[in-house]
Amino acid sequence: MSEVQPPSTDSSPKRPLRVVIPAYDEERVVGALVEDLRCQNYPSEAYTVWVLADRCEDDTAGVAVRAGARVVERSCGPDGKGELLRWHLSEHPLAPNEALVVLDADNRVDGDLLSRLAGALAEGAKVVQASVLPSNLGASPIAAAAGLGDWMTREMVYANTKRRPVELGGTGFCITAAALEEVGGWSGSFTEDLDLTVRLVQAGHRIEYLPEARVWDEKPTDLRSAVRQRRRWAQGRAGVRKRRGRALLGRAVAERSAPMMLMAVRLAVPGRSFLMLLTLALGAWAAVGGWGFPFSWPVWTAVALWLAGRPVWALWRVREVRPHLRWYPITLIWGFVWLLVRLLPHRREWYHTLHQGTASGEDAAPI
Repeated sequence: MSEVQPPSTDSSPKRPLRVVIPAYDEERVVGALVEDLRCQNYPSEAYTVWVLADRCEDDTAGVAVRAGARVVERSCGPDGKGELLRWHLSEHPLAPNEALVVLDADNRVDGDLLSRLAGALAEGAKVVQASVLPSNLGASPIAAAAGLGDWMTREMVYANTKRRPVELGGTGFCITAAALEEVGGWSGSFTEDLDLTVRLVQAGHRIEYLPEARVWDEKPTDLRSAVRQRRRWAQGRAGVRKRRGRALLGRAVAERSAPMMLMAVRLAVPGRSFLMLLTLALGAWAAVGGWGFPFSWPVWTAVALWLAGRPVWALWRVREVRPHLRWYPITLIWGFVWLLVRLLPHRREWYHTLHQGTASGEDAAPI
């Protein structure tokens, strides 16, 4: 993924970075990521790479050590990435001037990732989110459908981050020790990244988005794994909305805070896939029932076409994504997953997505 980078010629002191990689049975993929991190164009003495081997039954720890990472192993404890990160920082606290970089074990990274993150911190940012993009769009139709969402986030949601609060993506982000301590550290939520995002927004922190800093993320290649993953995300999002949504909305109104208000709305509104399904269903119902304007079937159909067409138009402009747009209709499945979470009892176990290391240089080629 990353070629060996020339050493930096800048002799000024660099922000110490700690890169942590939560890993559960990830021997297939973790070594490649550690090798990418060893080839960064950031001074080697200014960062450390830690693999958090969580109750692994394979050789994750051994692969990580041989690749050059520090490894700590957890043999018991609650499920979830947030719980694992909380445990790690309780055992190995961050130094006051240190910043934490979080990556998933299946990721691949460009050789300038750490220098770009550190550059944003040097300019005053406290929290930075890199652009997370799919590494295996061509692996299967399901992987393509799952990966298109990442590209939509890049090309649509964060096209103008001055108006929209940025959400942490679960991987590829950096946060200073001071900011993390101010908001109380990690939670045990199924979507620990979203929970942390809400607390950061409430504390007045702005999450900076760096589209030029790229992390490549492996997507599930089969329907069962993709649905399980999406169900965990949807369930975690519902939990964050239940715990923090009302307080967030109240503060947004009291402080007249646009970022808080936008974040509260984002928590409350279902995803685009569900809204597409809903408008299509209402259009069919209106046609059968003979509803008149403004609830007639042409109106609902127009709304559905806008919801579906805007992402297609945005993604068509990206040359690498264009060949995979034929799988875009599969994204409607994610709407059913949201409905499933709303109707059925929540499951308490943690879903682990099996990674195969299917990313290829061609699939993850820079844009």
